[in-house]
Amino acid sequence: MESWGGEQRYKKHSIQFPPTHELCILRNLWLGEEGNELSIDLDPVDEVGIHVTPPVGNLSAEIERLQILLTGAAWRRMRELGGILTGDKGAQPKRLDEEAFIFVSSDEMAAWLFFLPSVGGGKELTLTQLQQLFVVRGVTSGVDWELLKRISECEQRYFRLFTIACGVPSLRGNRR
Repeated sequence: MESWGGEQRYKKHSIQFPPTHELCILRNLWLGEEGNELSIDLDPVDEVGIHVTPPVGNLSAEIERLQILLTGAAWRRMRELGGILTGDKGAQPKRLDEEAFIFVSSDEMAAWLFFLPSVGGGKELTLTQLQQLFVVRGVTSGVDWELLKRISECEQRYFRLFTIACGVPSLRGNRR
């Protein structure tokens, strides 16, 4: 929160991707659009419409790490699509399954979930597969399992970031 003239204003945390970024290109192909930038918010909006910033120590560093992860994921997906993106007439349509990425903050106080859609009739992830992904990544505490279920059923989950787990910072106690 920032204060201007006695009024509290919310400071939004997001990552901006220009239209030429691999992630924008993928999203624009999926939507059938051209030249749109992409803004990914790190702060979820709760059911009441209030922004909630996860309890992460250095959010600026996490934003940078997340940008690197998303860029790498988009680059790999574009490489898998190959000639389809360049308009190669001989390129065979690719069948790629939906992908989900779990990003855990350095201090392990928050985890975000990001999806890339399936391509060419590829398979979507099931709720069970998503739950297993969390177990494999070692993210089992503080996970909003009900939210994960709702996200898995949501058709608009792609190219969005979901805060899926938040820890509670421990309080430093007095030793006697």
